[in-house]
Amino acid sequence: MSKFAFADKELFLQILGNHPVVEDKRSNSYNIERKKKAWDNITAEFNVAAIETRTTVQLKRLWDKIKRSRKEQLATERREIMATGGGPARLTHAPDPAVDKIVPYIHYEIDVMDDSDGIQLHKVQGYKPNAQEKQLELRGYS
Repeated sequence: MSKFAFADKELFLQILGNHPVVEDKRSNSYNIERKKKAWDNITAEFNVAAIETRTTVQLKRLWDKIKRSRKEQLATERREIMATGGGPARLTHAPDPAVDKIVPYIHYEIDVMDDSDGIQLHKVQGYKPNAQEKQLELRGYS
């Protein structure tokens, strides 16, 4: 089994983008059957145009590796942004719109108005609230 060529990975992501059911988190029997059919279709579409034919198991494994890699990239970026020591954060990874389109939840973050010390940021001298925080203040949530 050889590594996936760059062109094959791009092809795979393009095909996978047409089958959003594979990322559906529901696990009832209906969805399980839909996912199985979707993966069979993905494999068939991929093997028609790919440089090297692959099995469904290989393509699922590739997808897991791509997602894991993207999550690691985003975690590294978050650590860089939150790191202390001054200076701007070093963003080391470019966005990956193909993956981000298929799994938009991978960027999920919780915006809070309290920092890790429990200090309410909007009460800190010199703090300038963003537009969302201003809306919350107008609604009486400050």
